[in-house]
Amino acid sequence: MVPAGPLPGGYLLISEEGYHVTSDLPSVLLYRRLFKTSRNGLANVMMLHEVDDLGGSADAHTALSKAVRALFAATSTFVVHALPEAKVHDLIAAGVPLSRTAVQTIPTLGRGIAWWQRARRGGPRQTLLSDLETRLTDTDSAMTAGRAA
Repeated sequence: MVPAGPLPGGYLLISEEGYHVTSDLPSVLLYRRLFKTSRNGLANVMMLHEVDDLGGSADAHTALSKAVRALFAATSTFVVHALPEAKVHDLIAAGVPLSRTAVQTIPTLGRGIAWWQRARRGGPRQTLLSDLETRLTDTDSAMTAGRAA
C-alpha cells in the first residue's frame, strides 16, 4: 500500500498487490469502508495481477466471497488486460460486473490494450509507453522472451 499523498482534490491510496486485500476478510471489510470514504477526497486504486489473486474469494459461499463481491459492487472502474475466455468467466464468478461486450472483447485484446469499464459502459483503450517506460515495466522474462536486447 502506497499513500501517494495529497492531490488537488484529496488523497490517493494505491494497493499494488491487491491479493493481500482480497484474500483476507478484515482487509476486504476495511477497503469497503475506505471506498465509502472516497466521496470525502480519498481515491482508491487496487491492482490484481492475476485472476488467481482473488484466491478464496472465488468460492461464492464464503463470507470472504460475499465481502469481495460487495467491494466490487462499490468499485466504479475496472481495467482488465487480455485474458483467456475462461479467466474472464472466473472474474465474473468472483463478482466483477463485466458487460457481455467485455466478455467477448477481453480475450481478443492485444499487448498494451485494456478493457476500461466504468459502471456498465466500457471499451478497449490503448496504453502508450515510451521506450524508457517499457524498459522499466517489462521486467518479467515471459514478457521479454524473444525480444532483441
